[in-house]
Amino acid sequence: LKSHNAARAEYGAGALTWDGDLVSLAQKWAKGCVWAHGGANGAGQNLAMFSGKDSTIDQAVDMWMNEAGDYDASNPIYSHFTQVVWEATTKLGCAVHYCPTIQGLSYGGNFFVCNYLSAGNVPGEFVRSVDLER
Repeated sequence: LKSHNAARAEYGAGALTWDGDLVSLAQKWAKGCVWAHGGANGAGQNLAMFSGKDSTIDQAVDMWMNEAGDYDASNPIYSHFTQVVWEATTKLGCAVHYCPTIQGLSYGGNFFVCNYLSAGNVPGEFVRSVDLER
């Protein structure tokens, strides 16, 4: 939560609150060890995978925020970055699970799943939902 809120503050987005229901959905999905989006029941979702067991959610958020330089406000497309800073999002739930192997990838490691409500990356809403004036 702390790393998400720090990243959001850089872009003028309000702080998120931790949501137990979103955590439960994230835990269930992470434990399935499938490299694909799903199981979020309409919430937005970011995924990250790092080999080994020592990675942290802060590393995942940093990786997602590194996409900020690729964001083009004149031709916006969805990304992990835009979901993290989406202004209408107010709730967050994340989980991590170590997957020795993961369906869809050739290696195993820590599988991070973060779910967001309200979901971001809504077509036609990028201009008012992603603030690049910082």
